[in-house]
Amino acid sequence: MSIINDLKERKVIRTAISYAVVAFVIMQIMEIVFPAFDFPQWTQQFVIILLFLGFPIAIVISWIFDKNPDGISKTSSNPKQKSLTWKIALASSVFALILYFSFDKLFFNNETNVTNTQKRENSIAVLPFNNFSKEQNDQFFSDGLTEDIITQLSKINGLKVISRTSVMEYKETSKKLMDIAKELNVVNILEGSVRVVGDKIRINAQLIDAFTDDHIWAETYDRPAEDIFAVQTDVAKKIALVLETEISPEEEKLITTKATLNVEAYNLFLKGKSEYYNYDVESMKRSIENYKKAIKIDPSYALAYAEMGNSYGQLYFRDGFDQNIKDLALSYVDKALSFDENIDVAYKAKALTLSWSGEILEAIKNNQIAISINPNNMEALTNLASSYGDMGDIKAALEGINKALELSPSNTVVRFYHYQNLYRLGKDDEALESLRIGLEKAPNSFQIMNALIMHYSFKKDQKNALLNLNTLKTIRKGDNRTNRPELFYNYIFGNAQVGIDAYERINKPNHQSKILALYLYKELGNKNKSDELIKELENFHLNQYNEKKGGNFSTTILSRLYAIKGDTDSSLDWMRKSIDMGVRNYKSFQAYPEFNKIRRDSRFLELLDRMEDLVQIERMKIQNNI
Repeated sequence: MSIINDLKERKVIRTAISYAVVAFVIMQIMEIVFPAFDFPQWTQQFVIILLFLGFPIAIVISWIFDKNPDGISKTSSNPKQKSLTWKIALASSVFALILYFSFDKLFFNNETNVTNTQKRENSIAVLPFNNFSKEQNDQFFSDGLTEDIITQLSKINGLKVISRTSVMEYKETSKKLMDIAKELNVVNILEGSVRVVGDKIRINAQLIDAFTDDHIWAETYDRPAEDIFAVQTDVAKKIALVLETEISPEEEKLITTKATLNVEAYNLFLKGKSEYYNYDVESMKRSIENYKKAIKIDPSYALAYAEMGNSYGQLYFRDGFDQNIKDLALSYVDKALSFDENIDVAYKAKALTLSWSGEILEAIKNNQIAISINPNNMEALTNLASSYGDMGDIKAALEGINKALELSPSNTVVRFYHYQNLYRLGKDDEALESLRIGLEKAPNSFQIMNALIMHYSFKKDQKNALLNLNTLKTIRKGDNRTNRPELFYNYIFGNAQVGIDAYERINKPNHQSKILALYLYKELGNKNKSDELIKELENFHLNQYNEKKGGNFSTTILSRLYAIKGDTDSSLDWMRKSIDMGVRNYKSFQAYPEFNKIRRDSRFLELLDRMEDLVQIERMKIQNNI
């Protein structure tokens, strides 16, 4: 114990602790101050290296010298202690090195040294091109050009390309490129402008390393309008070249294939895409009209057929599951693939339509094909992950969603699915944090606010549920969709008439809203309305199940419907089928008020336990990376 006593006597231990505290405070101050003044990354590393090198020096000085009333003097020593001095110096140096490399691995390989990680990924964000045309109506053209360049780059497997949804929020932004790059977790930024004058176009494009402000590549294109397609291909190929990313022969073929050579058809196509991104029934119909006009001009415009199938797929879900709409969606997709079998959008559109009708396995197959063609197809990645989650494979769902979040960190649909699968796992705090991040990026998002209302309602936190509902109704005043969360809130908290009032204000309510209204009409004793909804929902979903098209959405609706009818045996039978088909949201079944009368039934409790056990297996798979 003599060595310990010597260390205490010479105040070496106190020196080591004091030094560690001061070094920690310096590093905390540095982490806050250095980024605020845009100091280079190496300055932080330099200061930290100095701190670690100073550690063994401080220890040795503390061992050799002592502070007393007469000042600083050399501590008396004997030959054995001289040998011990070198051992302490060596041990403290080794200890400092171990600490440094451990710290470097944990600290610099994470958030504060994102540059190195990002550069390995060849990551890029294409910011919205500025529209310098005299006609502001040409804005759709500049936005379309931005999206088409993103699409071309996305086909190159060696690049990580941020999706359209996330870059569009930086339209006309005043943010610094470095700040944008950090928010999107990329290194390279492509920005530019487009000017249309008659049948001529001028496109300026420049690729910038956002962290060094180096202009890696730049070019100006003065071309006839019909050369727009060649420009898009040239930009993609030159960016891949300067980023030293190989383009395979298959990728070369994909990015050099021109969807159309007709500029008028292309403009109509871009107008259709612009309408599509509004994601409502009327906009989908307008997008379809534009695609039809484009196809009339160029009957072999395969991409326009694919996007028309995409719009019909959205319309199928948003406009009441009309079989004729579904058939149109699939027929236009098939038409697109008859011209070109390598259109990722066509497979994504087919998967979307099939997933809405409950044909999950076919949806998965088509999304996988879309991703094999375009690894950066964020929508296909998201929809594939959603399908995995619906089938109960939460691990695969989260893996896909995390990849989609990398490509589209601001996308509220992706954020919702991230929340949904974390909630399925029982990670309530992490799920809520995901919604909070989503709300920071999109404060007026209906999707995120709706999820918050549902989250707090399921937890029976009426105060926070109502707070978020009132906030949503204020920020989305006039948005008919706000009636859906208002219906849900009143369904959970037992305000039947208020809930029905909200339901009857909904434009074309979907089946999720109808099952809530059925429960409330039953509570109010409105037999005519409840019988009408029972007939509609029962016939539709039994037919879907019998044709193996409804998936666990239909089985869940039927389980809830029979619980409302008071048919416990049938309700539990359909609940069992839902679990067999991948349903894992046991917390929802615990919260649905239609199950109140059978909540103590041992069969119901056993089914809840079974769901929870299956979720626990998913947790173990994630924890052990199985």
